Amino acid sequence: MPVTHGGRTYKVKAGDTLYAVASRHGVSVPALAELNRISPRQNLSQGQVLSLPEKNDLPETDPSHIVAPGETLQSIAASHGISPSTLRRANAMGEDSLIRVGELLLLRDTGTRPRRQAPEIPETLPHVSVGAWGEALQAGVVHAARLNKATLLGRVHPTPEQARFLVAQIAEELGAEPALMQAVAAQESGFQHATVSAGNAIGIMQVTPRSARWASDIVGRGLDVLDIADNIVAGTVILGWLIESTDSEDEALAGYYQDLRSVRADGLLPETKAFVRGVQMQRGRLEVAR
Repeated sequence: MPVTHGGRTYKVKAGDTLYAVASRHGVSVPALAELNRISPRQNLSQGQVLSLPEKNDLPETDPSHIVAPGETLQSIAASHGISPSTLRRANAMGEDSLIRVGELLLLRDTGTRPRRQAPEIPETLPHVSVGAWGEALQAGVVHAARLNKATLLGRVHPTPEQARFLVAQIAEELGAEPALMQAVAAQESGFQHATVSAGNAIGIMQVTPRSARWASDIVGRGLDVLDIADNIVAGTVILGWLIESTDSEDEALAGYYQDLRSVRADGLLPETKAFVRGVQMQRGRLEVAR
């Protein structure tokens, strides 16, 4: 079905990118590009008028959800606006939180689902560093992180140099600054895609499953953050949205690391300040090396 006009237009400002305009107006990049008959990779010109697609009003919750790589019980519940306990009751899970990729979860308690058999836990899982988070992390999140770490360790990944080039390539395709995105990747993971934090931030750009769903909405397709290219796309569009939504690049970087709501409510944590400084230093070195 062709994309329909939502009756709205937008006049492009200096520095605008297609994905930034799409995210600001709650539409997908492919839909915006299709309606305006332009390439999703096309650079925009100041003063250009874009037609905005019609928004699709989706129901607050779907009747079911298929578990995707990287997701946790908590992140799925949050994405559908329900509590983890509601999700457990709907699937007769008891106190279990462990889910498996491909599993069908009901989102409403019909009272008809039989007692669920929890997935078997692998005998050995790699450890993830809890660091300063300590006991603040839920056991289910840490366990999901260990499962994702095990998945990534079982795959072959590009070398750091190859990954660095891939970050620049994808950044250019999305209209982002390659040196900035490379600096973020260097600071987050050292260009090592098998990096997983105890908070289930995954891969080269350290994207959580919840943030991945947000990025998927921006680009108009599902992003699998266990895949390195999709992980880079997710990190790039998330930082792009933050840059468009904040007063400075440093605030955007802080929001990327700490969460923008937390930054504005509580200020920058010491580790956030160190992250922002590190990214800017890495970026400076990369720009000199070009």
